[in-house]
Amino acid sequence: MTAGRRPVVFLHIGAMKTGTTYLQQLMLQNQASLLEAGVVFPTGPGGWRLQVEAVRDVMGTLIGTPTAANRRAWASVHEQIFAHDGTSVLSMEFMSFCDRERAGKFVRRLEGADVRVILGLRDASRLVPAVWQEGARNYGVRPWPRFVAELTAAEPDRSTRAWKRFLRVQDAPRMLDAWLAHLPAEKVHVLTVPRPGAAPDLLWRRFADIVGIDAAAVAELPTPANESLGHASAELARRVNLAIGEDRTPLVHKASVSVMSKGVLAGRQRLEAPVRGDAAVREFGARWNAHVRDAVLRSGVSVSGDLDDLPVLPAPPPDDGPDVLSNPTVDEMLDAAAYAIVRLRRRVERRTQGAESQPKSVLAFLESVPTDPDWDPKAEWLRAKKPLAAAVGALAASVHAVADAPLSRP
Repeated sequence: MTAGRRPVVFLHIGAMKTGTTYLQQLMLQNQASLLEAGVVFPTGPGGWRLQVEAVRDVMGTLIGTPTAANRRAWASVHEQIFAHDGTSVLSMEFMSFCDRERAGKFVRRLEGADVRVILGLRDASRLVPAVWQEGARNYGVRPWPRFVAELTAAEPDRSTRAWKRFLRVQDAPRMLDAWLAHLPAEKVHVLTVPRPGAAPDLLWRRFADIVGIDAAAVAELPTPANESLGHASAELARRVNLAIGEDRTPLVHKASVSVMSKGVLAGRQRLEAPVRGDAAVREFGARWNAHVRDAVLRSGVSVSGDLDDLPVLPAPPPDDGPDVLSNPTVDEMLDAAAYAIVRLRRRVERRTQGAESQPKSVLAFLESVPTDPDWDPKAEWLRAKKPLAAAVGALAASVHAVADAPLSRP
C-alpha cells in the first residue's frame, strides 16, 4: 500500500434478488482482469464463499453464531483489502439485513479504509413473486395466494409472515438509514436493476461505473444467473417443507434448500410457468416503488441507472391469460416431483459410494427408488389414493436421506 493512501472498499450489500449472484459470478470469473484494472475481489480456497463466511463474523447473532472459521475468513478478507493499493469489492447480500449497530460494526472493522456502499434496487412488482419463491426454498410454508393477500391488504398488518419476510429482504429505506448513520450520502450508491429487455451487460456497466472502472475490463460475462424456481417447483418445495415439519436441523435445511430446490428443481425453470402476480401485486409494486424512490431522493445518495426502473404506475394486465392468482396443477407438480426424485437418488448414490455403512434413512430411500431406467415415478404415484401426497412424502424422505448420507464423495 502506498504510504498515506487509504484503500477504497465497496460493500455491495444486496439487496436480495437484485442481480447479486450475477455480479458475484462475474467478478469471481474475472478476478485477474479486475486486478489488472486495480480492483481486488477477495477470495480463498472456497472462492467467493470466503466472503460469505467473513460477513457472518461481523453480522454475529443476526444470522447465526460466529465460529473460529468465520473469524479466520474475516482476517483473510481484511488482509487482502489492506494489502492492495487500490479498490476492493466485498459482495454479500446478508449485509442488507444490517441495522444501524451492525452497519457501524462493518465500518469500524474497516477503520483506515474509505468505505462505500452499493445497494441494488429492483421493481417491487417483480420482487414479490421472487421473495415468495425464495421463501418456499427456505422452509417457507405460506401459500402464494395467502402471501399476496397479506402483503397487499388495504390495511396491511406488518406483523404477518409475508410482511416480515418482505421487509427483511427488501426494506430499502431501512437499509439506507442503517448505513447513512455511519457514512455520508456521497459514499452510498443505489444501483437500479434494468427493466426486462435491457442489454444483458447493462447491470454490470452500471456497477462498474460506481466502482470506477471500465466495464470492458472484464471479458468473460457469465450467463445471467437466475436460480428462481418455476411455480410448480416452488409450490412443490413449499409442500415438502410442510411434510418435513419441525425437523429443521442444519443438515436437513441444507439438503432441502441447496440440494432439492437449488440443485435439482431449479433445472426445470424453463419447463414451467413462472410465479405470476395479479393486479393487486402490480398495484402494491407501484406503491412500494414510490415509497423507495422517495427515500432515495430524500437521502441524497447517488443513483447508477434510472429511478424509472422502479415504475410508480402499475403495469397493464397480461394479454396471454387471465389476470388472477393461480396454483399449479397436481399434474404439473407430479412432473416436477418425478424429475427431482430420480436426480436425488443419483445424488445420494454419489454421496454414499464407498461408504462402509449407511443410515437407515438412506437405505430406505435407495430401496424405495428403483434404478430401472424405465421406472416411472409419476405413474406409481398416480396409483396412490392421494398422488400428490405420495410424491411429497417421497421427496421429504429424499431430503432426509441426502442430509444423512455420509460424505464419502462430494
